[in-house]
Amino acid sequence: MRKILLFLLLLTLSLPLFAQKKREADVVGHVINKATREHLSYINNIMIKGASIRTITDAKGHYFLKGLPENEYILIASAIGYKTVEQQSQCTTPQKMLRSPDRYVYLTAYFGIIKDMNLSVSGIYTGSMLVQHFAGYIPEDSEIETPDFLDLNIKLSYDFQLTDTTLQLYEGVQNIFNSFQSDFDRCPLRDAGYIYGTALPHTFFMGMMIKI
Repeated sequence: MRKILLFLLLLTLSLPLFAQKKREADVVGHVINKATREHLSYINNIMIKGASIRTITDAKGHYFLKGLPENEYILIASAIGYKTVEQQSQCTTPQKMLRSPDRYVYLTAYFGIIKDMNLSVSGIYTGSMLVQHFAGYIPEDSEIETPDFLDLNIKLSYDFQLTDTTLQLYEGVQNIFNSFQSDFDRCPLRDAGYIYGTALPHTFFMGMMIKI
């Protein structure tokens, strides 16, 4: 039997809490080959010692145990060809929920400059939030406090009145301030879910539209 340890990494997440309900938490982590750092998929023996609760790792080696009462648990990971590993986990609910920004503001404005020429401005401000980052590109699981993002867009358009139709030409800029994530993972073992912030970097666009 190969004497390679299964390495368990744990991360506690929060669930919405209500005063009349018992506090619950999730355990999220992954199983990796300690020698090669490879994520091990479909390991079907992830369980809590002394309980019937168990789960399986997904295609990326991550596992989820949801809705557990706050308590201390011993997690066990085992697979054919690997040494069984036990690891203790203190399961508590943090005060701040993941991917829940402190502030969120949406704005839009529309201006008629002259006849048939219009200017529109739109934007989304997203405050700082807590995001989980699984190991692979980084050595251990962690929680990241993201920066604030302001995704501000501007569009200028002009309508040409033709017979029975209108031709509109437009141009603009998306994400004027280039408020964009700068710390993407960059390796085969990257955490594909570690994405936050605006969808596009600073982008120019133009086009036309026919209104019938």
